[in-house]
Parts: sequence; structure tokens; C-alpha cells
Amino acid sequence: MEKLNLAVMGGTPYMKRLAGYIGSHAPEYVEVIQGTDGGKFLELMQGVQPDILLYDFRKGQKEPDVSAQTLKIHLSDGRPMAGTEKSGKNSAVIFRYQNGEAILREIFKLYRKFSDREFFSVTSPGSIRVTAVCASGGYEMQILFSMAYAAFLAKNYKVLFLNLAEFSGMDMLLEDASEESFSDCIYGIRQKRTQFSLLLQSALHHTDAFDYLKPPQNPQDLYEMEGADIQRFFEFLEKETDYQAVVCNCGAWNPLSARIFRRSLHILCPVRDNLLGKCRKEEFMRYLEKRKEEELQKKIRYVSLPAGVTGYTKGPEIISWFYHCGFSEIIKDLLRETEGWNDTGDGGRQAADFRQNGYDARDQR
Repeated sequence: MEKLNLAVMGGTPYMKRLAGYIGSHAPEYVEVIQGTDGGKFLELMQGVQPDILLYDFRKGQKEPDVSAQTLKIHLSDGRPMAGTEKSGKNSAVIFRYQNGEAILREIFKLYRKFSDREFFSVTSPGSIRVTAVCASGGYEMQILFSMAYAAFLAKNYKVLFLNLAEFSGMDMLLEDASEESFSDCIYGIRQKRTQFSLLLQSALHHTDAFDYLKPPQNPQDLYEMEGADIQRFFEFLEKETDYQAVVCNCGAWNPLSARIFRRSLHILCPVRDNLLGKCRKEEFMRYLEKRKEEELQKKIRYVSLPAGVTGYTKGPEIISWFYHCGFSEIIKDLLRETEGWNDTGDGGRQAADFRQNGYDARDQR
């Protein structure tokens, strides 16, 4: 597997924390090297020039001397310079006062512009398990249910959560104000059908359980995506990443949702256990029967969720709430039925440990 060497130069606690974050959240083809300031660090690399050098340059310090094939990224105190060229074709600037996730996305954006190299996260292509979640007629608990399902699934698989619902509330729920979204991936694929892994990383967001792509800011993008866009996205995802499962939170029934449903192993439909909920379910079932969608009907599982689920608050900490929320036992039963799932009880991001120990959840089916 070809490696991308990313050197983080700086001995401050901030740079050490940033190097640690990048090391734990970047794909496995990224080799993170962290060291102190100046020439001693470059000497420790024993003549190996990094592909990317991320450094914290202070007044009076000598700027690092590296090859023209190395992208130098300076962490700046001034936002106006963020993401712009500093001096020369191999120098750029990123605003330092933002979280590690945002800095990591910026790094991949800049390197994709700087280099034409390709990187792959898998040694052999695999088949990704796709689960779609859609509440016919809409249901405010759908986003919570689909995120909780992804969190539990992430105990045995490396999961990508794809939010394709209009105004789902997920951004506000996770207090995520960043703009990068699924649209960036689709438009990038249309413009340049290479470097998919770098493209994905420049739009990717992270939680303690799963990675996710945000829905387009303009819902019109969802309706204008073509079948070829989705097909290429999943082809790249299978060939160039190590994700084992994708959970798609779909919005209303539209051409995009229909394409996702046809790729899915399972379609989970949360419903309200009341008169209106039953009426909506009946209308949806009649529509599928009228369209003779026998294959989709076989995939669908209607899930009755308890009313009045409470106890959650805004912020990333909601991930831990999912493991003991009001519908956690329902999700466990679903996973036991559909995945032969075994609850290890420890939650969180385990994909790296599985790979290191030679474990593949797909072998457990």
C-alpha cells in the first residue's frame, strides 16, 4: 500500500495533540510523523522527505527546508490567509484556531490540489453492506434512530453514515457548523474521477462511533443527483476505502432515495404506533404494491419506536446516549436478526483494532 507521509513539526502541547488527532482519524495509508522544531526533526527522518509538512512557524524561527515535492502547510494565527497559497507552489496556510477535524479536511483539500497521486485504503475490494432508513411521510425520530443504528453497527463494522435527508436537524444536534457535505464528493467525482480517497477525506466528519457525510446545504442538490453519480460514489467507496458498512438516512421518497433502496440489504422504516402512523404505513405499502416493487418489499422492516424518547442534549456527547436510549434494545434485536450481531458492550470506534487483530466482522456472518 502506498503511503502518504505527513510530518507534524512542533514541540508545543497543541502540536502534539493535533498530531495525535490526525494519527487516530486519518486513513491508514497516512503515516504521521511528529517531532520537535527545526533541523533536528528533519535529520531524524533520515533523509526521507515528507509528502506534507505541517508546521507551526513562529517569528524568528527558520522556515523548514524541504523538497519542492513536499507540500508545506503553515498553521496561521490569521483567518484571512486560511487555505490560500503562502509563497510558491508548494506552500499553503491553514487557520490554526479551529478543531482538528476541520484542519484535517483542509490538509486533504490542499494536497489534492497540489498532487495527482492516488491512494487506496484497501488491499482488495470488498462488498459494502448498505442499510437505508426512511420514514414514509416523515418522522422526527428518524435521524436519532438512524444515528443510533449506525453507532451500534459500528461496534462490529467500520461505518460511514450518509445523511441524505432534508433539514434533518443533525447539524444542530451535533453543533456542527462546517460546510463540507456529500455535494462536495459528488461534484468532485464529476470533475475529476481520480483521487477519490483524498476527495472523501476533505469532506468527511467524525464522531466517536462512525464517520459521516453531511447532506447538501441546498436540498435541490439531492434531487439533481443522477444514477451514475451514486453508482460511481459506491464503486469508489468499495474499491478505495476500508468501510464495511454504510447507513443512509434518506429523506422523502425521491429518485435518489429509490436508488439507495435498490443498493440496500435492508430498509428500516420507523413508524409511529398510532392511527396516523398506521395510515401512513398503509399508504406506503399500497404504493409499493401498485408499483410491483416486490424486491423492495422484501427488504423493508417496519420499526415501531416508543413515543416521547428524551434525555438527549445537543453536542457530540449524544453518541454515548445512543447506547442506552429508549430504542437501544429495539436496535439490538434488529441487528441480531439481520446481522447475527453480538453485543460486545464496549462501543466506539473499533475498526482499527479489528484490522490489527486480523478480525473482519464479515467473517462472522
